[in-house]
Amino acid sequence: MTSKTAVIVNSCDEYWVLWEAFFTLFRKFWSDCPFKIYLFSQNPERFKGVKPLIRKGKWWSNAYKKALENIPEKYFIWADESGMFTEKIETQRVIDYIDILKQENLVGIHFNAFTRNENKENFETPNKLWAELVTMRGDNYSICLQPSCWNKEKFIKYINKNETIWEMEINGSKRAINETKIAAPKRERIMNVLDITVDGVITQEGSDFLKKQGIFTIPAGLVIKKLVKYPNKCK
Repeated sequence: MTSKTAVIVNSCDEYWVLWEAFFTLFRKFWSDCPFKIYLFSQNPERFKGVKPLIRKGKWWSNAYKKALENIPEKYFIWADESGMFTEKIETQRVIDYIDILKQENLVGIHFNAFTRNENKENFETPNKLWAELVTMRGDNYSICLQPSCWNKEKFIKYINKNETIWEMEINGSKRAINETKIAAPKRERIMNVLDITVDGVITQEGSDFLKKQGIFTIPAGLVIKKLVKYPNKCK
């Protein structure tokens, strides 16, 4: 079962300074991750147990669609290089969520509840364990690219040409506004992350968190795009 699912860490070369910190915390908080892990970027560096997934072309949507088509796995877990894990991941709980994704033939399932989920329609399944799921139908961010798992073929149908990742979240969610097969937990959070950047700048909270975790210090206020290592610009 786990061989059909992969973790794809979305990134671009401008954010290379975060890669070591991300994978250090990934291994700390999800040491028994049973899935193949890919790093998606133009020139992904090599990390133990991580396979490069080359990002080609100007536009994120075109490159991501091509990358998905080129991997053998049927399902993928979304991760982002600036979203650092903050707590231990319970692998069996992740597998539980992926199982329901498959059993219910979903487009995708989010791993963390959103505050707005309290008033959403319950997603009914035969298994009482999942009574606390809600449908994301009608939500403006149903394809919010936070920790989640997706059916690759179904996800690709919501990708349009020549979109940035942020446009994909907004426009993709509009395209999926009537989709009944995207679910999320009503209250549970099983994959807690801290986004340590805002608009490409390291936050104080993010810098303090990395320091507390014993990670090399990335100072607050650092503008990531000024750390020129690779010439590629991200869209």
